[in-house]
Amino acid sequence: MLYSERLPYKNQTILNVALTDFSKGINSYKSESVLPLNYAVKSYNFNFNKGSLSEGLGLSVLTTPYTSLGRKRIKTFEAPQGVNKIIGAWIFKRYDYIGNVEAPLMVIYGDDNTYYCTNFKLNTGFSAMSQILIDGQPVGINYRLDNKDCMIFCSTDAQGVMYTWDSINPMQMHENCPAVVSLALHAGRLFATSTGDKKKLYFSDDLDPRNWQTSASEGGYIEISDERGSLNKLIEWNNYLYIMRDYGITRVSAWGEQEDFVVRHLYLSTGKIYANSAVHCGSCILMLCKDGLYRFDGVDTQKVNTGLDKFFEDVDNENAIGAFLDGKYYLACNLNYNDEEVVGCESGEYKNNTLLEYDITTGQINILRGVDISMLLTLQTKEFSKLACCVDTINQQNILMQVDHSGSVLGVPTQKLWQSPTTDLGYPNNYKVLNEIYITSSANAVLKINTNNKTYNINIASSNAPKKYKLNIKCNTFSVALSSSQSKIDIKPPTLKVTIV
Repeated sequence: MLYSERLPYKNQTILNVALTDFSKGINSYKSESVLPLNYAVKSYNFNFNKGSLSEGLGLSVLTTPYTSLGRKRIKTFEAPQGVNKIIGAWIFKRYDYIGNVEAPLMVIYGDDNTYYCTNFKLNTGFSAMSQILIDGQPVGINYRLDNKDCMIFCSTDAQGVMYTWDSINPMQMHENCPAVVSLALHAGRLFATSTGDKKKLYFSDDLDPRNWQTSASEGGYIEISDERGSLNKLIEWNNYLYIMRDYGITRVSAWGEQEDFVVRHLYLSTGKIYANSAVHCGSCILMLCKDGLYRFDGVDTQKVNTGLDKFFEDVDNENAIGAFLDGKYYLACNLNYNDEEVVGCESGEYKNNTLLEYDITTGQINILRGVDISMLLTLQTKEFSKLACCVDTINQQNILMQVDHSGSVLGVPTQKLWQSPTTDLGYPNNYKVLNEIYITSSANAVLKINTNNKTYNINIASSNAPKKYKLNIKCNTFSVALSSSQSKIDIKPPTLKVTIV
């Protein structure tokens, strides 16, 4: 007698899961379970905006082009001898009437209590200007005084002293000025917020920033006291003066006599505004608030969708600073990556751990993790445009750097990561067998597959064509992460072969 053994047959489905486009960006506000696999829940130091993963932002020593004897040359900026930390930096936008050309200077203030300057058009180092003891943070602004281009310097301490410098004569000291947090030129007067009384907006005499004497015909102040809090940063834009406050924005129009000044409250925020992150970006002001980035168009305020909402949770961003260059807003800030990784400056004490690049036209972002940037300075001349910066990392505080897209910091490659959401591929009740993956990478990388029960690391070798890597991993849910410590890299979107059982 013959017995036929009938084994139960189970249908199997084979899927080719292609991560077709990394440029979908980061999405941290939706649940991972509803996100497609080619979105990222976390990514840093990779540039994903072109669809593949390539080297992202980096920092290098500041250099600028100049011409000498008809030849194009490169100037490298080095801090003066004796300066261990650069505390402040400015661009002095002056005009050389003898040579009939624009002749901007870079001015820095070092921890040796000395102001230094250097000419972009000459391959010379920094020259000492004046030694001035400043207890607080130095503040500077360009001004046109007595028919001369000059720089005005103040500080946040309570000494109430102002200095003017025209690049030719020694610095001049002027007393009876407010201790300054922020300066802005508006309607022929210099306006200031102060550390002395944070509810007062001070203004100088008309066309004379040296005179802050309070009177109906000279200088004075406007007291602004409401629920929006302290007066912090000043931004002059479109013939108005905007005051960035703790919890709102106030606008001042100060054309004409003092009695004609108009104050209008425009915006009341539900969260803290980090004043030094607020920057005029052409058609708007971008600023960081407690819960993310906001755009202010002069009247209305709208939250910017960067996909980074969760990264701003449970962090202190009082030291956040912003800058704008070539259509991109840059934000040095502190982000919460919610992991156990230690990247760059995070191995020691730091105030900021990220530089965020946001394209105001396309909405694309770029994240540099692991840098504690303490100062950003926009350099724009007819010959070049660059973003200079300084970091607060020990033994690097006296280095003038520039933001680039080298994928490295001072020649050391950044640690790069892209991580997908966790998925069940729409089959919550089925097992998945991850059979193999096809991937092309121009440099060595690591593929990490996190499943519901184990983590697998696969070394990816550089290749010009797709390479197949056997996996044979059984799981219910999984996520994919790609990482690399190479400076130059290009990883094409991989394809994963999966069997649903």
